[in-house]
Amino acid sequence: MAHYTPPKPHYGGQLGLLGLLCMLALTGCMTLADRMPGAMSWLPAMAQPASSHTPVALPVHAVSEADMKAVFIVRFDADPALDPVGKTFRKDAAYAHATYQDWASNRPALKDLKLIRASYSGELILGLPKDSPREADAVLQDIQAMSNLAYAERDVMALPGRKRETQ
Repeated sequence: MAHYTPPKPHYGGQLGLLGLLCMLALTGCMTLADRMPGAMSWLPAMAQPASSHTPVALPVHAVSEADMKAVFIVRFDADPALDPVGKTFRKDAAYAHATYQDWASNRPALKDLKLIRASYSGELILGLPKDSPREADAVLQDIQAMSNLAYAERDVMALPGRKRETQ
């Protein structure tokens, strides 16, 4: 005959409910502390909520794709001068823009092109401003003629039923 063993109690549901109630109580206390200035004065200074809620200003990039006649996706092979551009663009866009401008200043194919963004992989998104006298197809041909180029292409979106705009 089989021996009957009673099932062991399972506390997962009760512990989950207890955790949920603790989080709800903590949220209520923090909301109360935000609405009543002196409610949390008994806490140590490091545990008290911040006294002012000033918005954090995020950096705005001066270059946008909307201001461009054409946008190009470009990657150059093994150029150590460009490594900091991709690696620092998200952290310090001003430094990345300055590094790119310094590097591109003596390359005629990149004349008038502005750095829009850069990726960690070394891919550069370059824009040709609307006021530039150069044509997008000519710029692409000039870039593709550079010796250290991995690839370069226009960043275009194909829309069904529309003819390709050439510039």
